[in-house]
Amino acid sequence: MGNFYVIYFMRFYLRIFIFILIISNIIAQDPQTTLAVLDFEPRGINSLEAATLTDRFTSEIGKTETMILVDRTMVEEILKEQGFQQSGCTTDE
Repeated sequence: MGNFYVIYFMRFYLRIFIFILIISNIIAQDPQTTLAVLDFEPRGINSLEAATLTDRFTSEIGKTETMILVDRTMVEEILKEQGFQQSGCTTDE
């Protein structure tokens, strides 16, 4: 009868241990990386080909679903805002 309780509690603790491992693995997973793709500079090719390569590169990365892509219009807005702030026209107050 004593062995029954030992085996029962060992199975109980083993289940709790496995549950904790599974939960900790789920919690510890890294969130997706955020990525912004800027326009490629046309070096040795014309600007239309550079734009096509930029679009293709962005679409191929988007297909992997391992990264969160920032919309190009959002990138332009952020860069304009940063340029405005660096111009000295704003204060930190």
